[in-house]
Amino acid sequence: MQTMNMRMGWARLVSLIMVASLLVFGVSSVRALQANNQPPVNLPFLLKGTVKLLGQAASNLSVTLYEVQESHSRAVGKAVTDSQGEFFILRNEDSGQSPLYLIARGTENSPVALMTVVDFDKTTSSHTRHIIINELTTVAAVWATAQFLDGDMLTGNAVGLYNAMSNANNLIDVTTGDVAPLVMDGVNIQTTTLSILYSLGNLLGACAGENDCDSLFQAATPPSGSPPTNTLQAALNIARNPWRNIETLFSLLPDQDRAYFKPILRYAPTAWTLSLIYTGGGLDAPGGVSIDAKGFIWTNNNFLVGSQSFLQQRGFSGLGVTKLTPNGKPLSPPFGFQGAGINGAGFGIAIDQRSHIWVGNFAGNSVSELDANARPASDAGYTANGGTNKVQGTVVDQRGNVWAANLGGNSVSFFPVGRPKDGVTFDSATYPKCGFNQPFGIAIDHNGHPWIANMGGSTIAKIVLDHPELCPEGAVDVGSAPQMIAIDSIGNLWITHLAKGYVTLYRPATGEKADYDAGGSLVGGWGIAVDGKDNVWIADFWGTRVVQLCGAPEDCPSPQHRVGDRISSSTGYGGAGGLQHMTSIAIDQAGNVLVTNNNNSQSLCDTAIPLDGPTSVKQEKQTMGCGGNGVLTFYGLAAPVGAPLIGPPVQP
Repeated sequence: MQTMNMRMGWARLVSLIMVASLLVFGVSSVRALQANNQPPVNLPFLLKGTVKLLGQAASNLSVTLYEVQESHSRAVGKAVTDSQGEFFILRNEDSGQSPLYLIARGTENSPVALMTVVDFDKTTSSHTRHIIINELTTVAAVWATAQFLDGDMLTGNAVGLYNAMSNANNLIDVTTGDVAPLVMDGVNIQTTTLSILYSLGNLLGACAGENDCDSLFQAATPPSGSPPTNTLQAALNIARNPWRNIETLFSLLPDQDRAYFKPILRYAPTAWTLSLIYTGGGLDAPGGVSIDAKGFIWTNNNFLVGSQSFLQQRGFSGLGVTKLTPNGKPLSPPFGFQGAGINGAGFGIAIDQRSHIWVGNFAGNSVSELDANARPASDAGYTANGGTNKVQGTVVDQRGNVWAANLGGNSVSFFPVGRPKDGVTFDSATYPKCGFNQPFGIAIDHNGHPWIANMGGSTIAKIVLDHPELCPEGAVDVGSAPQMIAIDSIGNLWITHLAKGYVTLYRPATGEKADYDAGGSLVGGWGIAVDGKDNVWIADFWGTRVVQLCGAPEDCPSPQHRVGDRISSSTGYGGAGGLQHMTSIAIDQAGNVLVTNNNNSQSLCDTAIPLDGPTSVKQEKQTMGCGGNGVLTFYGLAAPVGAPLIGPPVQP
């Protein structure tokens, strides 16, 4: 043991001497290059870290530094923790700021395996990076990268992988090993995300720090697989199957007063998911959400930030579009990007092949276009010769054409690629076989044909643009008030019914139809999406929950799941108590599930306020109580989907 400590001490001393020499050389070299107007060089840096278990130094752990290059990772440095739990890794910055992460493991047969993602924005101090590796950094890293982690390696689509690693830093500050500011902000601190994080940290700590692992490993066994043998794999199994053994895992938590990380949960969660709410940039009652090719988040907003907007009398007053980075930082101004005729946006927003943004205007009776830099590309909006009327669903097809559902006009408008001013409108009187009746949602199939949900009736219809009847197959009855449509990889349609507690699966190839109620846990779905494994995700507007179903074809977590079976827990995914009434749902390249918190209280939205102004304190509060607070993101929960979504989902 004494020999081991001496070796560790010498290794630490040698590393420090090498770094000091390199940094002195590096700084003088840079100054010389700058004096001669030469391009800068990459300097080495020292990665200095500490591994802790339940707050105590963890010695004699092997620490490996990994670098992510495009879609794969590789080991680029190693160290062993000393008696203070510290380690030092010298890294030459020859690859710029490629994403980095660390994994610390115990000796052979040890259950200890921890992870952290290096945050360049937080860890730079001259040329030294200061890092903590502990239970909480492990939870954040694993949940954010759950769709990419395999053993110690991260692999997958480059955009999603990079964004997933960035999302880990939303949860934990790796310089302190404790929660990041976003977890503690005014919106998220009202959820149970903090308690879930700390609860998961205590579960891992009891195993890694106190060697009490049997119960955790048993509860973290995947539906078809072997029990994990270390804390990293246990965490990954829970993150990928957050609906499984919820109560059992909760029962393993210590009492509140004995927990190292606290507060912890006092009641079992709806699922072991991690989620945060994004706000700012003009977000106020976001109606629709779309993801662009780089993973940036775009929403249209029903209300204008700070306005006394509510549906019963004022209607939609939103004038702006919000853009967020993939990890939720606002890039749009405080009132959103405005202009282009955006006026009272409803629930339609789409992104085309050029990264242009298309917005359906419910109040403005038009469709607006922003270019890739969010600059207005339309003047007062496009109206398809005056045919647009209370626009809702807005989508782009594979050729770049734009389609819009006119809820108020019993019609659908078509804007040809490159010539949106030449738009035309197809109405129910001219094309009776389409059955247009308050059309709301639109989805594009593999052949570029739009499918229309006729919310005012009970049908859906496929448009064939070059056919004289427009809808040659006629309208298909799928049940009362179809709201939105999502199409899977083999052409099946999934349809929500806001007024009903079920979704409908329609197979165009055979005409087969079936309804699924998620075991009775679905109240009234609005938004719907299909992930990269064809599983189905529903934004349950009335139930304020997200429901996950086994899709068709079946590629579900458990062999026992069949088409339409509920995967999520019996209560659905509750978003740590942060979900409001949701209208839209999307899945990004990192496997995050994003939903729009559209309104806080439907009863407040429907409340009548005297036209001459509030007459009481209660009514004054009601004028600000309707709009939802932002976009809630579940980290790493679904199979990633390529973006922007044009037609059925594809794996990125």
